Amino acid sequence: MRVAIYCRVGNPSQLSEEIMERKSEALNVLAKKHGHTIECAVHEYGSCRDRQRGGLEKISDIVESGKIDAVLVDDISQIGRDFFKTNQYLEYLRQKNVRLIQANVLKRII
Repeated sequence: MRVAIYCRVGNPSQLSEEIMERKSEALNVLAKKHGHTIECAVHEYGSCRDRQRGGLEKISDIVESGKIDAVLVDDISQIGRDFFKTNQYLEYLRQKNVRLIQANVLKRII
């Protein structure tokens, strides 16, 4: 499966950079472990309340291009915490036949 990795951290700081690095590495390892091809990785700092994030828009551009089958995130909260807005984005992904894979859920299943 062709995946795009999406990592978001609330704001830039020394600690946030370390968290971003750990999240990114864990998602890369998980994708490779399951035989996924990593097409791209998008990292950004921004509030989950803001849907107009550059990184999320970049993911949407990649979805539109048809180059991926799934978006791999650590947790659904990476997309957003507002239920309705997050659900709208999930519906957008469904319409484009792109899955959202949550690493935290996948780790519990394995």
